[in-house]
Amino acid sequence: MMEVIGWIGGIFLSLCAVPEMLRAIKDKQCYIGHGMLFLWGVGEVCLFIYEFKTMAWARMINYLFNIICISILYYYKFKKPTLAPHFA
Repeated sequence: MMEVIGWIGGIFLSLCAVPEMLRAIKDKQCYIGHGMLFLWGVGEVCLFIYEFKTMAWARMINYLFNIICISILYYYKFKKPTLAPHFA
């Protein structure tokens, strides 16, 4: 039973970043502050590395999925805006 609860928690936590990631893709920019994004990213990477010791797959999948989402957010945070060409 505890394993099932762990998987459910891991799935829900990994999905937390999806709405913000989809918003960033849609708007082509990330609205999360630099500090928040940095701390979130470092925390996820450190915990993912730590989980190699325990091999708790529910948490490892959560951290890996969040790292992917954060990477996409980083891309849109630091992407230079492109100007649309003007046709006269």
